[in-house]
Amino acid sequence: MRKQQQRRASDFSESLIDEIVATRPQCRSLGSPREAESFLRQYFADVPYEDIHDRTPRIMGLAAASHLNFAMVRKPGKPLLRIFNPDEKTHGYSSPYTVIEMVNDNMPFLVDSLSAAIERQKLTIHMTVHPILQIERDGRGKMKRICATGDEGGAAESFIRIAVDREADEQHLSVLHHEISKVLSDIRIAVRDWREMREKMIDAAAHLNRGPVGADTAVRDETDALLQWLVDDHFTFLGYREYKLRKRGEKMLLAPVKGSGLGLLSRDERGGRAVELSKEMQRHTRSRDWLIITKANSRSTVHRHGYLDYIGIKVYDAKGNAVREKRFIGLFTSIAYSESPRNIPLLRLKVQRVLEAADVDPSGHRGKALTHILDSFPRDELFQSSVPDLVRTSIGILNLQDRKRVKFFVRRDAFRRFLSCIIYVPREKYTTAIRRRVEEILLEEFEGLSVDSSVQIVDSPLARLHTIVRTGVESRPRISIRRIENRIKEAVISWPDHLREQLIERFGQDEGFTLFREYGESFTQAYQGETEPRIACLDVKRIDGLLKGEHEEFLLLHQPAGCAPDKLHFRTFRRNEPLALSGVLPLLEDMGTDVYTERPYRVRLRNGEFFWIQDFELHFDQAPNIDIEAAAARFQEGFRQALTGESESDNFNELILAAGLDSRQASLVRCYAKYILQLGIPFSQKSMEEVLVAHADLACALVRQFELQFDPSLTKKQRLEDLKHCTATIERGIARARSLDEDRILSAFAGAIAATLRTNYFQVDDAGHHRPSISIKVDPERIPEAPLPKPKYEIFVYCPRVEGVHLRGGDIARGGIRWSDRREDFRTEVLGLMKAQIVKNTVIVPTGAKGGFYPKHLPEDDREAIMAEGIACYRIFISGMLDITDNVV
Repeated sequence: MRKQQQRRASDFSESLIDEIVATRPQCRSLGSPREAESFLRQYFADVPYEDIHDRTPRIMGLAAASHLNFAMVRKPGKPLLRIFNPDEKTHGYSSPYTVIEMVNDNMPFLVDSLSAAIERQKLTIHMTVHPILQIERDGRGKMKRICATGDEGGAAESFIRIAVDREADEQHLSVLHHEISKVLSDIRIAVRDWREMREKMIDAAAHLNRGPVGADTAVRDETDALLQWLVDDHFTFLGYREYKLRKRGEKMLLAPVKGSGLGLLSRDERGGRAVELSKEMQRHTRSRDWLIITKANSRSTVHRHGYLDYIGIKVYDAKGNAVREKRFIGLFTSIAYSESPRNIPLLRLKVQRVLEAADVDPSGHRGKALTHILDSFPRDELFQSSVPDLVRTSIGILNLQDRKRVKFFVRRDAFRRFLSCIIYVPREKYTTAIRRRVEEILLEEFEGLSVDSSVQIVDSPLARLHTIVRTGVESRPRISIRRIENRIKEAVISWPDHLREQLIERFGQDEGFTLFREYGESFTQAYQGETEPRIACLDVKRIDGLLKGEHEEFLLLHQPAGCAPDKLHFRTFRRNEPLALSGVLPLLEDMGTDVYTERPYRVRLRNGEFFWIQDFELHFDQAPNIDIEAAAARFQEGFRQALTGESESDNFNELILAAGLDSRQASLVRCYAKYILQLGIPFSQKSMEEVLVAHADLACALVRQFELQFDPSLTKKQRLEDLKHCTATIERGIARARSLDEDRILSAFAGAIAATLRTNYFQVDDAGHHRPSISIKVDPERIPEAPLPKPKYEIFVYCPRVEGVHLRGGDIARGGIRWSDRREDFRTEVLGLMKAQIVKNTVIVPTGAKGGFYPKHLPEDDREAIMAEGIACYRIFISGMLDITDNVV
């Protein structure tokens, strides 16, 4: 903050304190207005303006007076603590916060320790007031006066007032009170004994002359220097106890020395029970080091909430055997973490020996790089790691050479209580979500109980994550560094990275990279979270094809990995706007699939345009029994034709999946259904749809019968043999009909197909496209359902826009064509006209004929548009008839 800003904030604070003083809050502890003003100015002097600028001066004054009244009587060494929700009746003011108030002897670590305790209870701190007041009390602890600033007399007392999230639950408040009381007790005994603990470390340093057999004198000298360095304000002493080592048979025990405890380790004056050393601990007692530096199992309640640092100093007898341990617990100070390791005793020796083991020139490039790695290495790791561990890890980091890849290093704690992991990931890939995923992987791999992480992101292509995973004493997981590293790679590599790999793998280096550059950053987080890169790879290709005009629509029916057996997914691809659900859902339901969900994804292209992918989750009972890949093309084409109006949408489309028909074959079944309805059969189209879908195999056989009768590619012998077998299958299927109605409907289809004489079904134009209509020429005499009189021949023309029929009384006949408005029974109308035509033509030609067509989608209220549609339908009808009519040639 600039000086001008600081001055302005200070002026504001002074002005606000003036307003608080002006409210003159009543306080029985203060005798005169002058004393009250002095107290209020001391109380709020160091509170940041930002914390109090939006508070009411009157309430702030009442809160300060209430705090002082609470401090009226206090004996030295006894803290006062209360946690309450202020209200007008009890406290004279109200507050939207829960308030924690404390009065105690002035000691270090109070505010930060209390703040950590509050945060452990998941409460947010909104304001902290912490004045140090000189209070003069009588022999009973009653307050006599508050000394003004600069006055002598009294003792420094710490007043702390903290406003936190309002908590109304009395049980939670009780837990918080207990937690803070414990913290205050821990602070008191730690502060009480810190000088004596410091002397214990000085004494330990003075007795390092005895050591293990073959001890390294350089290590001893550096150990002595380190202990002196720790005493010099680089270690916060919180606890001390001495232990003696003894054998009991084959067991080795470590027993606390009664009465040796200080600080946090002084509570159990009986000394506690002896602990049997594990094999790892026994191995450590035989090592040629004086020091054991690691992390304790418990977190600190004083100063910081991190795990306590554990420094054990081994005491050797004259024979060089470890016989005792002087154990210190506490916290390295912030200075210890900021100091260069080359200036810290013992660490500087480790750094030197790592450089020697790496055989690098300290002034060369690799030497400087390795020195930098060690300088920035996690400080706890430098203290706790052996030289071989440091050589292995630091050389591994050096060999990364700032390459953007994942690297994993792990070190097991000497006592097997935790594993220390260092993970390097590309800096641009690091996110909080990545850290959490890495922690999950490590907890799972190590069977961990808890995890703590810290991250370092500096001017380097790599981010460093240092993670401590705590494990159970009995936990012995099988660790595969390669497997863990691969799992972390999978977590770190982003979705776009996977997409790029898939595109290059499927379409080659050049095309794959081009597609990624064009579309790799186009997909939303929602799409990435719900779509596998291998699927997205295909989506990219489809979008590219649509944009290049290779096709107008793209549709995809598929069954993703892990999808339920009766579930399918259907994806649509559209430029600019998505498909309207009101139009899509009925089409999909007509195809026999229930739509469960729809997920729309907007794809933003590089040119600013938008593309839409819609993913529909479908339910289809028979999905496990069909070949999805084979059915997909039929389903997609059927949906496309229904969407564009090339075919009608009704439940005959269920036969595409249920019977394995394609869209044109389903239209053929629909054509016969429309014709049979015109014959006057007493069933609705809906009934026919239900019966054909229920007998899907029979519907497939009926289509097969039709194709065998008319497929021009078949030989006569093949046609007759297969047709005989097919008709027998149909007869057996009809015989298994479950009701008379089913029998009549199925028999009507079979009879109409058998009575068909000619069709344009297989005709294609010069471009290879099928005719827009399906025309069938039938012999009504062979159809029992056909009403009397029965024409000699008739032609039925069907397409989504028009239906029509032409009835002929004989081989040679004449008559006109009628535009009918009777959709349900235009054949009945035409049949009556044909009979009249026969009478009229008696003296002209042997017999008569008549035709009629019904346009199904006429416009409304526009005569010209109606006439145009009628003419177009007439042309389709006439063309359909001419397709199957002999010409003179």
